[in-house]
Order: sequence, then structure tokens, then C-alpha cells
Amino acid sequence: MKKRKIEMKKKSIFDIHLHTSRYSFCSNLLPEDLIKYAKRRNLDGVVITEHGKVWSQSDLYRLQESAEKDNLKIFSGQEIRVLGSDGREGDVLVYGINKDFEEYLPIDELLKIVDSEGGVAVAAHPRRNILGLHDDIYLYQFHGVEILNSNYNSDEILISLNDMKYLNCAFTGGSDAHSIDRIGRYVTIFYEPINSIEDIVKAIRKKKCFPAAGFITEEKIGEILEKKNLEILNIKQSIP
Repeated sequence: MKKRKIEMKKKSIFDIHLHTSRYSFCSNLLPEDLIKYAKRRNLDGVVITEHGKVWSQSDLYRLQESAEKDNLKIFSGQEIRVLGSDGREGDVLVYGINKDFEEYLPIDELLKIVDSEGGVAVAAHPRRNILGLHDDIYLYQFHGVEILNSNYNSDEILISLNDMKYLNCAFTGGSDAHSIDRIGRYVTIFYEPINSIEDIVKAIRKKKCFPAAGFITEEKIGEILEKKNLEILNIKQSIP
């Protein structure tokens, strides 16, 4: 895995993959609870990624106002269902585009649209048995790949971590939370201050981010792969 320059003094810690009950019917996470528990996790911010839906600017602004007193930043992206190279269904996280996408687009069509409109596309939980794009992450030019996801089992985590040695893109982590207990279980550390969704897009395009559980370092990733010991991740299972 190629070493990347890390400026941890400027880090911003975000959970960039979670769903609320506002627009994701599979979620029981209330937006107001998201604010409360994200701060308990000491997050700098979150990106809400509803299924096939971007929050309207007016709705998002009201939520941002509620979070402002806690110094928590809230942005909106979306998670899109796509069709992989073999017709397999999978998910892609899209950031930086303020419109809803048609679902079940072929991957290449979605990537072309996202790239042309200045956003970024991140393959979501590609190593999941269900709704994972698997080796399509090597066939298509994603801006990023989600390496850590709280729906992964231990084998899937190890396979995903190993992908980092061969991919040349940004690596992210996200809780994929649908309830309060998973908020911030996995996060993305950005090496620069994040003040807007545009900052997140720029950081992913420049590969200035890293997946994390707690404060995992790049050195710990190597140790995990060598020892196959996932306890090194020090994953918190519940909110204090």
C-alpha cells in the first residue's frame, strides 16, 4: 500500500455514510437524534446519504441550524443502487451533486454523470455479499472505495483492507448507520478542515482522507493484514 502524506493536525472526522428516517424508510434514526449522538461520538460532522434522495437545501439548512450550537457540520449526499458488470446490484455513494439520480443505472453511466457534474462516486461496502460490487471496483474508475463499513463481517473487513494495496483511489469509512448505536462506528478522517460538501469532494478527489475506527493509523492497517487481528481496530460497539 502506497504511503500517503498525512497532516493529522488539520484532521476532520466525519461519518459520511448514514441514513435517517426522514427519507430512508429502512432507517429508524431520527435527524434530531443524529445530531445528539454524533456529538457523543466526538465527530466534526456527518454526511447523510439517504437511498436515492438528496435533502433539499431548505430542510438541510434547518437541520444545520440545530447542529450549529454543537459545532457539528451536516451535509447531504445519497446512496444509489446500480447495476454491476454482471448485472449484480450494488450501491454507490455520491457526494457533491444536488439532484436525485435514477436508480439501477449501469455503473459506467452513473460514473460518467457524476464526473461530468463535478461530484465524486464512492463504491459502498463493495465486499458485502449482498449489494456489494466486489471486483467491479477494479473494473471502473471510482473516485473512492469504502473500506470500512459496520455491516461487514470479519472476513469481509480483511478482504476490503487488502484491496487498499492494489487500488489507486481515495479510501473512506462509514457507519452505514440506520440507528443511533452505529453512528460513528466507522468514520473517514480528512487531512484538511471540512466546511462544506465541496471540501469533501475535493478531499476525495485529492485522496486526502483515510478510513478509521477510533483513531486507527495507516501503520495499524498493515499490522491487521499481517496478524489478521481485527481487535486492533478497537471498534466501539455502543454509545457511552
